[in-house]
Amino acid sequence: LEQTLVRTRELETLLEAAQATSTTLDLNEVFQSVVRLTIQALDVDDCAVMIYDNVEERLIVQVSGNRNDDPDRAVPAGLEYDLFQYTAKTRALRDGQVIVIRSDEVNSDRIELEEMHRLGDTSRMLVPLVVGDASIGLLQVALQSYTRSFTHRDMRMAQALGAQAGAAVENARLSTETSSQVAQSLVINELSRAISSTMDLNIMI
Repeated sequence: LEQTLVRTRELETLLEAAQATSTTLDLNEVFQSVVRLTIQALDVDDCAVMIYDNVEERLIVQVSGNRNDDPDRAVPAGLEYDLFQYTAKTRALRDGQVIVIRSDEVNSDRIELEEMHRLGDTSRMLVPLVVGDASIGLLQVALQSYTRSFTHRDMRMAQALGAQAGAAVENARLSTETSSQVAQSLVINELSRAISSTMDLNIMI
């Protein structure tokens, strides 16, 4: 019965995530919804959404949030992570698997551990945003509790949320790109019409 109730709650959370992210194609709203739902569903202290730039091999922070709305703990939007320095983040993206780092694991990624100690995080989970067979970004979630760590259930839920978030982000991004292309085409058509409608050089210019 307990397992059934847990599974029901998981499905309800995923349904809520699907509904929240499918009602808008505004990319920033999707990012905000993903952060809010992840903090709520996994009961974590912090969450940040990062998008993967596979040309420059970097992760770029889009939106971050925390349980107490503490601006000092927020990861600034636009912050870039050089993936040549962050081996754990690189592995999560490459393998498409959730990675958990604990502050007492001395053999974990050194830079991640330094950041965690500075922020007071006891556990950090890196969740790839997977679309098809590729990772388009990463969710970084953190705990500050010494009495709790991430469980297999948390990891399973995070992976499901990552897939849901990845699809929503990709749809919103494609919609934004399409809108930009349509706007660009309209400008080019208007320019062509205006130029072709006159032979006067001054009017053309």
